[in-house]
Amino acid sequence: TDNFDLAAGTLFAIQFFWQFPHFISIAWVQHDNYKKAGFKMLFGGEKNKYPGFISVVTSLFMTSISISPFFSHISANSIATVY
Repeated sequence: TDNFDLAAGTLFAIQFFWQFPHFISIAWVQHDNYKKAGFKMLFGGEKNKYPGFISVVTSLFMTSISISPFFSHISANSIATVY
């Protein structure tokens, strides 16, 4: 439809930043199983501060982007039309 407005960009950004904490949390919980299978799923390959830092930072970005439509007065109707 050639209409990539702020509502569409906001939804894209939420999904983009959501994937990092989601992926890291699964990799963190299943680290031992992945390690036995020979997969390095965590950033850096080990449970340390680096994957946790990435998860927290991207969660903060996702949260701030998620509340931005409220403060920029994007209506629910404009977001619903993206779907």
